Amino acid sequence: MRKKVLLLSFALVMVGWSTGPPSAEAISCISVPDVTLLPAAGCDLGGLTFSDFNVSASAGFSAATVGLGSSSTASPSNVNLLFQLAPTPGIGPGDVLLSYGVTAGAGLRLTGIDLTNDAILGPVTIGELACRVPFTMGGTCAPADRLAALAVGPGQSAAALFASPVGFAFLHKDIAVGVGGFISDFSNSHGLEPVPEPATLLLFGTALTGIGVAYRRRRGGSLK
Repeated sequence: MRKKVLLLSFALVMVGWSTGPPSAEAISCISVPDVTLLPAAGCDLGGLTFSDFNVSASAGFSAATVGLGSSSTASPSNVNLLFQLAPTPGIGPGDVLLSYGVTAGAGLRLTGIDLTNDAILGPVTIGELACRVPFTMGGTCAPADRLAALAVGPGQSAAALFASPVGFAFLHKDIAVGVGGFISDFSNSHGLEPVPEPATLLLFGTALTGIGVAYRRRRGGSLK
């Protein structure tokens, strides 16, 4: 009898686990009205997950909303996010800080970034810093953790490749709007490349070994 009770209790526990509240999942990065209202898991596009968005306004702006437009795109080598910015008030001067993390999915690595400033009226400068680790808003990372740094003015674009591909990058942008400046859109591309799976690497290594053996046999060599 005791054994049956224990088995029944274990079964109830397992049912409770299986029917518990589901964990928050990432949603699409297409048409997001406010990135700070995304679930904890963030949003996904093209095999990349964007999460932990932070936005702050200062130096003349009392608030700012940052969204993601419907024109964000993904390709096998690039994920481009179209950011939509709505500061209060709309005209500068003011400053907006935006930061978030980018995590590459299985079999992918981040290779670099590309930033485009679509400001309608200058002066507007966007600076971007990519790091291996997160840091607090308004801070920075150690030089050893820096992957790239960019700065672009109105109508300008700039790109930077990382010294080596990474699985995670923390991106921090400083959007400085001068007197009379206005910006509502800018875009940020995230380069990526596939990473061979272990089975693929093993198959490749086996093929190379086979080629070597065949070559030695043709040369009259012998295996020891």
